[in-house]
Amino acid sequence: MTKIRCDICHDCFSLDQFRFLFCGHGFCMSCLTKTRNQRVCAVCRSRKGGDEPRQIYASFVEDDTTPEEKARAVTAGLDKIDVTSPATSIERAGRKIKNVSRHVDEETARELVEAARNLEERVLPLYSELELEQAEKTALREQVEDLKRRLGEMETLDKQVIQLQKKIQDERLKHEKATALGNEERKHAIREMDENARLNKVVQRQQRKLEAKEEEIQQVQNEVSEKEKKIGLLTRKLRALSKQGKKPRLNPQDPDESLQIEPVNDTHTTTRSSIQRTHNEVGNHEYPLPKRKRVQ
Repeated sequence: MTKIRCDICHDCFSLDQFRFLFCGHGFCMSCLTKTRNQRVCAVCRSRKGGDEPRQIYASFVEDDTTPEEKARAVTAGLDKIDVTSPATSIERAGRKIKNVSRHVDEETARELVEAARNLEERVLPLYSELELEQAEKTALREQVEDLKRRLGEMETLDKQVIQLQKKIQDERLKHEKATALGNEERKHAIREMDENARLNKVVQRQQRKLEAKEEEIQQVQNEVSEKEKKIGLLTRKLRALSKQGKKPRLNPQDPDESLQIEPVNDTHTTTRSSIQRTHNEVGNHEYPLPKRKRVQ
């Protein structure tokens, strides 16, 4: 049964125990499990990609090539090795040379073994160092790409910060304008309150004056009412005396106070004049003036 050698552990396994990456290189299940966290292939250092390792199906036949053909194939493979080849290619070339040396004569086998030893001792360390350097370069390149990406994010953040600062400045200016407008409105309201207070005081003074004038008018009206009552009483007495055919005594010294007659016209005229003057002093307030009664 044909077996396949794993390039990591160098053990041989059947094809069904191998899984192959997207790049074409295959490894045993155990080595794939150990290296599942690595992002590159262990042979060609290319990215694994997002696909899972796959199994392939093939039918193998017996190798009937001659030793000379195998030697030519090994030589052709050695010619393809360059600075870009991985170190595992050198290891495989050494193993192939040893396998070919088993099928040739002793002298040729000795030369092939010596060539394989030179590959392993001289060339393989150089390729290993070169592979490490390439891995470091790849890591540095990834770091540079990551730094570029972060730099782009920082530039975007800087632009956003500048925009936010501009917005904050605009909002600060709006707030200052609103504060100034509020202060003006507050001052205007205070002035209006002061003016209203002053007007209230003026109105209160006018109301007190009006109340005083109304009290004076009420006193005058009371006096007029008293005078009118007396005039009415005298009028009734005069009518009663006129019916009896007697003339009233107009002596102001009459002991009977009911017969004392005051000058009706002068008193009434004086009373109306005082009421009219009081009315003019108070203002255009309408107060009913007493009607003048005619004495019969």
